[in-house]
Amino acid sequence: MSESLLVHYGGEVPQDRDELMKLAGVGRKTANVVASVAFDLPAIAVDTHVERVSKRLGICRWKDSVLEVEKTLMVKLPEDRWSQAHHQLIFFGRYFCKARNPQCESCPLLDICREGKKTRAGGTTMMTAELHKLDELKQSLPFGEQESWRLQQLENKLKGEDVFSVAICGHFSAGKSTLINQLLGANLLPSSPVPTTANIMTIQGGEETAIRAIKNNGQEEQFQGHIPWEKLQQLALDGDGVKEIVLTLPLPFLKRKVTLADTPGMDSTDPTHGRYTANQLLTTDAIIYVTDYNHVRSQTNLQFLKQLQRENKPFVIVVNQIDKHNDDELSFSIFKHGLLDMLQRYGIKPVKVFTTSARAKKTTRTTS
Repeated sequence: MSESLLVHYGGEVPQDRDELMKLAGVGRKTANVVASVAFDLPAIAVDTHVERVSKRLGICRWKDSVLEVEKTLMVKLPEDRWSQAHHQLIFFGRYFCKARNPQCESCPLLDICREGKKTRAGGTTMMTAELHKLDELKQSLPFGEQESWRLQQLENKLKGEDVFSVAICGHFSAGKSTLINQLLGANLLPSSPVPTTANIMTIQGGEETAIRAIKNNGQEEQFQGHIPWEKLQQLALDGDGVKEIVLTLPLPFLKRKVTLADTPGMDSTDPTHGRYTANQLLTTDAIIYVTDYNHVRSQTNLQFLKQLQRENKPFVIVVNQIDKHNDDELSFSIFKHGLLDMLQRYGIKPVKVFTTSARAKKTTRTTS
């Protein structure tokens, strides 16, 4: 591919989709992604998520090929929405309309979903297109504890629950727990160079220190007054047994109607970590997104932040481990302007961007 780019295109990646598809290993989907993301051209790349969501919602027919799905979406969607719709369908398919265990009961599009209506009418059945797309084979969809919990969270929010929730999220080992420990003034949460937090840790203000561990089997473990802090860290690492920990502390900066949640790394290889984080972000009111200095420009971060932007959730970005920056190689001013320019090009508009280093305990700087 590199040789072809040099010989036939003068070292420049072509913008035209047909020209892109002449390159070795580049198919229609990849060409559409490059045209959309790299050159900001209207295009819809159809991957497994886009195809699945389009068919389940009834936008396309079950027998449609990938190309037919793309053409149908191009007809039914305004051209200026093609690129955005591509990412929206991907994220929706990733976190709600999953292939094996779709989150129908907490899906915001249930009322307009073709297969969702069948599920609701039939009680416990839904079609699995991945197994038998043409035969519309139906299988049992269990309404388990996770789904019940998610539904209850949404109901509480819709009823006007008087709590403002802030979630701290980001990729693993970005320093989320370390940042919270700095805010708390003590190393209460487990932190290390490897992924640590395995469940949701919700911190709330209160007159007396207490811990409540909500386990996956429905049982709870509580401590009050004299707190075994080593036990707290053990619970925070037990993602298989514990789904949420509520830590109550007499903190002056944390009002009673405000909660602060630590979440597992959004890109952890453990699938339960991503599920816990997605559940938390479902109803959170504001987000503190933490990324380390070396990964601030990663596509994982940018795509996640773009999704937050589309959902209109207020968020701030914290670039941690800024002590890795070398002013002799690149001035902080140039780094700052480059970061803000990149965010602007991707349509990402955080409330603020901060740089900090918990390890070096440097003064935090605001970049926007």
